[in-house]
Amino acid sequence: MKGIINAILSRLTGYIVQRDRTALQGIAIKELIEKYDIDFILDLGANIGQFSEEIFKNGYTGRILSVEPLSDAHAKLLATSAKKPNWIIASRCAVGSEDTTIKINVSENSYSSSVLGLHEQKKREAPQANYIREEKVELKKVDTLIQAFDIKSSKSLLKIDVQGYELEVLKGADDFLRQTKIIITELSLVPLYEGGADYAQVISYLDDKGFSPIYYFEEFKSFKTGALLQINGVFIQREN
Repeated sequence: MKGIINAILSRLTGYIVQRDRTALQGIAIKELIEKYDIDFILDLGANIGQFSEEIFKNGYTGRILSVEPLSDAHAKLLATSAKKPNWIIASRCAVGSEDTTIKINVSENSYSSSVLGLHEQKKREAPQANYIREEKVELKKVDTLIQAFDIKSSKSLLKIDVQGYELEVLKGADDFLRQTKIIITELSLVPLYEGGADYAQVISYLDDKGFSPIYYFEEFKSFKTGALLQINGVFIQREN
């Protein structure tokens, strides 16, 4: 399966999936942040702050705005970030294509939580992702958040970890994408969330917005078959 996915992605973009995602992704992102002189990072779906904490450990000194919808995770995120003045935590909210109020499904493992329902394939492959409750939360557009925090930067990085809701997030980020140099987002190779966009839809949308992929990293694969189910894509804004 991995060979097939690599062949498809190679034909589409010229890039292949890299293994050892933790080490390689960390090195790649660190180098890109330095290369593009990134001074602001928007961390969507921050959970308890794992991504941002690692970025700071790797020497990043700019600002990070983290966004997390789950009440338990948000409380831990606030505690984790408390001693870093450049680490800003938004009020608890989800992110999408409009400003409204929604219910988010909370999974047993927390990080698989989503606005969307679980697809049967996700249930089979990750039983610990099963939903255990719902929480009511505000839904905000990226552009609304950026305006509220008065963020002004032409050297931004956008990280999206929203479990199938990637395309809706991007639709609410038109203004912010113009100032964004790097985008890191999950891409589903098979259906994992009901109504979620697949990798081809997200790649096509980003291409229309002027972003090209440079790395793909393994994110989630079947423990039963080894088939690759989800990857992380790293995209760079093309020069005009």
